Amino acid sequence: MKLDRHSLENRIFDKSISNFSDIYTEIQRQYAGKMDKDIQRSKFFFGEKNRFWRDKAKWISKCFPDAIILHIVRDPRDIVVSYFQLNLQNSDNPHHPKLESDPLAIVKEWVLNNDRIREMGKNHPYWMVKYEELILHTISSMDNILDFFGLDHEDSIFEYYKKEIFGVTEPVSHKSWKAKLTEAPDKTNIGKFENFLSAMEIDRIYAAFKTEMADYGY
Repeated sequence: MKLDRHSLENRIFDKSISNFSDIYTEIQRQYAGKMDKDIQRSKFFFGEKNRFWRDKAKWISKCFPDAIILHIVRDPRDIVVSYFQLNLQNSDNPHHPKLESDPLAIVKEWVLNNDRIREMGKNHPYWMVKYEELILHTISSMDNILDFFGLDHEDSIFEYYKKEIFGVTEPVSHKSWKAKLTEAPDKTNIGKFENFLSAMEIDRIYAAFKTEMADYGY
């Protein structure tokens, strides 16, 4: 995050910092300040998108009782295709995602992820949005999310992909699997399984998980 270590340590070792959530929030405040964000507002929000937080639900709730859960759900059949495409890269980078290759295992993980996130939502303010809605109706979907968070609409939100991030906030070595962070929302990512998966693969997925998929409208 390339923060000023001396400034951060001075703040963290201040007597008012007494637990992990305070330390973590201070790190986020310093990072936000570095990125020219207004950290003096009455509301200070920071967020993390990380699929592994699903395994830390109780810990997150304990450390951040005021956390808000934003749950993004995507068609699992398209996730299968995305996993296949990432696995084909055969990267030697040790940080390259290690992903499942079996379609049923991928969708089973999808079910587990969604169940755990919804469980977290029982103890926190919770908002669910479908990935497809974010792509097809970006502005209205984001307006609903911002209203839920109590935040103002800013046009810059929709220009995230125009910012240089590799070598700034993301390592250049991660570009091969994070390239879409520098691209506008792509409608061709919706329903791409129809062109990549065989009819047999699609039928197997539906037969095994039709109840869970129907629960999310797929």
